[in-house]
Amino acid sequence: MNEEAEKNGIKTDTRDEKGRFADGNPGGPGRPLGMRDFATDFDEAVEEIAKANNITISEARKILLKRAYAEAKNGKFPFYKDIMDRYYGEAQKLIDITSKGEKIGELSEEGKKLIEEYEEKLKQVKI
Repeated sequence: MNEEAEKNGIKTDTRDEKGRFADGNPGGPGRPLGMRDFATDFDEAVEEIAKANNITISEARKILLKRAYAEAKNGKFPFYKDIMDRYYGEAQKLIDITSKGEKIGELSEEGKKLIEEYEEKLKQVKI
């Protein structure tokens, strides 16, 4: 396909030696004009919720985050994760480059006890 495009006068390799787009590169179609992203829609929804309930935008955000936290705590994690991923972007996925896939070790008994204590404290949190 690249050969055919070049025959028709379309440059297909328009990057410099560092892989950046070179001058004159037309680029791709990009985001269509007028297309909105999730953050804009979310911000407007929060603003509408705040106005409808006669509260500040900050208070509305806190209520929504508390609800998302409660849903996650009750096992409905996707509700919370979807909002966070769409608004802030997905968390970086790390790749193991040190152990070559071998198990590094198990959590110590002290570490396991700390996690259990933390989980018990989370159960007591009221929202």
